[in-house]
Amino acid sequence: MDRTTTIPPDPYAVALLRGGARAAVTVAVVGLHVRGVVEAGRPGTLRKSATGGAGPVRHPLEKAVRTGLCRPAGPRELPDRAVVRRALARIRAGLAAEGLLRTLPPGRTRAARRELAALRERHPPAGTTATAAAATVTAAGTSRRS
Repeated sequence: MDRTTTIPPDPYAVALLRGGARAAVTVAVVGLHVRGVVEAGRPGTLRKSATGGAGPVRHPLEKAVRTGLCRPAGPRELPDRAVVRRALARIRAGLAAEGLLRTLPPGRTRAARRELAALRERHPPAGTTATAAAATVTAAGTSRRS
């Protein structure tokens, strides 16, 4: 068990591990929206920006989301578009190769859970201090044992 795994510094991989496909797509949509590539369409939908946005698309998942918006779609529909599914499958394959995802049964491995906990400890949620976040985690762990 000398093999050590680390979560890649890719926000899409972290989101996929932590919250699944919809979370990864949401991170991609936010990145595209901040750069002006995607904008709000009719209520509940997204569309490509008429201006095209600033700068190139940086990640394959962002490119897939932009391509998937050939027709306006809601955030819940995007993970079901074929091009986005393929991009998510590539990210999953990379995480499985790193030993962070299982294929059967699908889910995170123990190493991924450890890495996510370490990542949470290094980067606590906004508005909290590291000691307050650690105390919350400790208190939650103690209450479960009771």
